Amino acid sequence: MTSPAITRHACPGLRPEPLASYLAGLGLIRVLGEQADPAATAAWTSDGLVINTAVPDLAAWLVGEYVPTPVLSPWNSGSGFGLKDKEPLRALEAMLAHQSPRLAPLREAIPVAREVVSKARAKGWITDGAPGGDKGRVVLEFRNRCPDALLPWIDAAVVLAGDDTFFPPLLGTGGNDGRLDFSTNFHQRLLDVIGISDKERARSLAMARDLINDTEDEQLASAAIGQFDPAGAGGPGSSGVRP
Repeated sequence: MTSPAITRHACPGLRPEPLASYLAGLGLIRVLGEQADPAATAAWTSDGLVINTAVPDLAAWLVGEYVPTPVLSPWNSGSGFGLKDKEPLRALEAMLAHQSPRLAPLREAIPVAREVVSKARAKGWITDGAPGGDKGRVVLEFRNRCPDALLPWIDAAVVLAGDDTFFPPLLGTGGNDGRLDFSTNFHQRLLDVIGISDKERARSLAMARDLINDTEDEQLASAAIGQFDPAGAGGPGSSGVRP
């Protein structure tokens, strides 16, 4: 049996700094290993991340085959599950209506999250902005009922230790940076890059190549960059978005 050919991919756009670039590199290594090539290897070099894999074109694989890890934060306001959430709710509805089979894990999880939030609101675990509530109880209920594919996200965002709830600082206070909910930001960006039409796929491919190759050929969306690339968000008094 012939072994698949291995391609060496130099990725100058993926570097240890800023944090957003480092996390993007780690994320690419993870999804490649889980979904495409368990034998893939990677190393950080002075020229950026270098990946050796049987996948011949990383950008094309991201655009055509990569399945996003489902991310939902029904315990947070601004996640699309609060009574006052508007834009986040629109993102969830767009996900439910999207035709891509790669978003199926997210579509399957959204109704479960809504059921949990309904129960949490009735029990007083969620108070929709009023004092009180029990975020840890909501997290536990969702973790007990959600599809297994969501467990990596939940366990990265929240640590449940008996009656105590801890938030690893990398993901803010349970998957948010102040009013910026990471799950909603993730959904909005997925809607930007997972297209159905040839034009949408061509734009996504150009953005993926820009990310990997450290080029700027395709216009980026005007969107929140968050805490992972502070310089990209601008200085004091800026709008906090990256064009």
